[in-house]
Amino acid sequence: MEVLFFSTETQNPSTQTKCIWLQDVKNLEGFEHLLTSVLKLNLDPKRPLGGDYASLAGAFGKDMTYVWFLGSKDSPTEVLLRDCNPTLVYLNKLLSSKEVGRSDVAGLISEWVKKQRCNCPKCGSLC
Repeated sequence: MEVLFFSTETQNPSTQTKCIWLQDVKNLEGFEHLLTSVLKLNLDPKRPLGGDYASLAGAFGKDMTYVWFLGSKDSPTEVLLRDCNPTLVYLNKLLSSKEVGRSDVAGLISEWVKKQRCNCPKCGSLC
């Protein structure tokens, strides 16, 4: 995905690739692969002590009615992420939070991002 920036000095447009971390998941190139190979595999199975799609839904501020709705879906994680459409950095933050407790999954996302070779100039230590 490219974002158009305009310089006020030259009035000539220049293009810059938006950082992978700052893209919302619906528009993220390669999201389907990340969704099936990492997120659904790790978050769809119900876990008695949390750290599954229900914990992530709670971190997004969803109520129990919505969590029960998710439980009726083939892939609750996919439905949740498509409904909430977080940026990848926000998703990683929630996964690493105490409420969700899935820093292992956050680490897998970080590894995936490194393989994508984000070329943004302001990413710093994230890429």
